[in-house]
Amino acid sequence: KLEAQAAKQLKLIRNPEATRFFDKIAMEIGAQSDWSGLDYKVYIVNEPDLNHFSLPGGSIYVFRGMIEIADNASEIAMIIAHEVAHLASRDAVQRVAKKYTYAFAAQEVVGDIPEIAYQIISNLYSSGSILDYPEDAEYFADQRAIKYAWKANYDPEGLLEILEKLRDVEETDPKLVALLLMTHPATSNRYKRVKMELAQTPRKS
Repeated sequence: KLEAQAAKQLKLIRNPEATRFFDKIAMEIGAQSDWSGLDYKVYIVNEPDLNHFSLPGGSIYVFRGMIEIADNASEIAMIIAHEVAHLASRDAVQRVAKKYTYAFAAQEVVGDIPEIAYQIISNLYSSGSILDYPEDAEYFADQRAIKYAWKANYDPEGLLEILEKLRDVEETDPKLVALLLMTHPATSNRYKRVKMELAQTPRKS
């Protein structure tokens, strides 16, 4: 499966306590999503990049650098919520289907052909990869993330806060966000849209 192949190719942090913490956030937000039955799991990639992505099947990958710049759980929860939104919209599944035909869209099928799984993970940041979503899909994922997190009682303002940090890093150390910007729109554009969306979101205590 893609998850198993990712474990072979990525440097993952094996910390049961941290895994339980992030998995709990993912499951609480996932339960409020449009695919509440999916088994959402979070993996920490031991790299300094400010990056995150998800794979078909419910696997969410958050890079160590992203966790290190966060000031609170709500900021990381919103990153996870963004990926939950991609998964709930079947974005990656559709990309796999488009690139490898629908016969390979299911993870079970991909798992039977390790060469394809290897190729998918090896080319995550190349043009036309399964993470190469249209900009509208990214903006929609932010919008859904706010809705899901709000329903799960996480503060959606965390998305605005983490985007502010990403925007600052783009100016001071752009190489740290290079991978993220290969698969996401400019942070300033996301920030403006998220700010407008939050203005229409009811406040909770």
